[in-house]
Amino acid sequence: MKNERGFNMEHFGGLHEVLPSPATEKALEENLAILRATELVATPTLIYRSRQGKIVILRGRLGKDGIRSMLRDIAP
Repeated sequence: MKNERGFNMEHFGGLHEVLPSPATEKALEENLAILRATELVATPTLIYRSRQGKIVILRGRLGKDGIRSMLRDIAP
């Protein structure tokens, strides 16, 4: 609401712009490079190594059961 109320043609929005830090920009670029390299286009995409050392790629929304299953798979 603050953004909408503060809107005008001079500075457009009512909120101050917050730009990412160089470290955040670098992390985002690295994550994007991973997605491009694997040709994964679904978001969210989770890539992790299971307890057995297997690389697991999960695409799309997991839901509660999917999240529980993933956490069991990576928990020590």
